[in-house]
Amino acid sequence: MCEWVRQSIIDRLNGRHIHLRPYAAFEGLSSAEAKKTVKGTRSVLELLYHIVYWLEYSLALLRSKEVEHVEDADWDIEKSSWEDLLARFIMGKSRLEFIAENWDLDREVRISDGSVTCVGAELLGVIQHNSYHLGQIISTRRVLGLWPKK
Repeated sequence: MCEWVRQSIIDRLNGRHIHLRPYAAFEGLSSAEAKKTVKGTRSVLELLYHIVYWLEYSLALLRSKEVEHVEDADWDIEKSSWEDLLARFIMGKSRLEFIAENWDLDREVRISDGSVTCVGAELLGVIQHNSYHLGQIISTRRVLGLWPKK
């Protein structure tokens, strides 16, 4: 795959040229604030859990591990702490960056439904998914009066 494509993937994993650094959406937010909701929306904690769930799911696919999605498991935050989720997000993003920098982006990856994609496409999917939910997080924080961060 072209080096400009690789660099574009790395840049976008870090929010360059499309939005803020992904971690910036969570900075300055306490665990209690992350649990606050606006009627009809999810909390920042729930959104971060969802992001981390699918980030780790994609990492497992990329590493050729058998993964099974259980319906609604991507919103089941019962046993998750804010601090743990932040650490998992940072670690997962770091692993994705390593993959983007070092792996063959054209290498085939089996998806759990038996279809095939490639490493680069899976990384782009994670970027799109994260960007969508990071926008929700900023919007939620804004409505709660927690953005811009202080």
